[in-house]
Amino acid sequence: MDKEMEKLQQDLLKSVRQMKAGKAARTTQVALSTIAETHVGWADKPNK
Repeated sequence: MDKEMEKLQQDLLKSVRQMKAGKAARTTQVALSTIAETHVGWADKPNK
């Protein structure tokens, strides 16, 4: 197997191990619109 393929495999294994350990490489935060915030608020209210 060529060296590039071996490097790719090692990088993938490293990434999978990090994901399983809960170590995210990056996180994304999205600003919610007013409608989305309202919708999320509905989930907090118990059904009667």
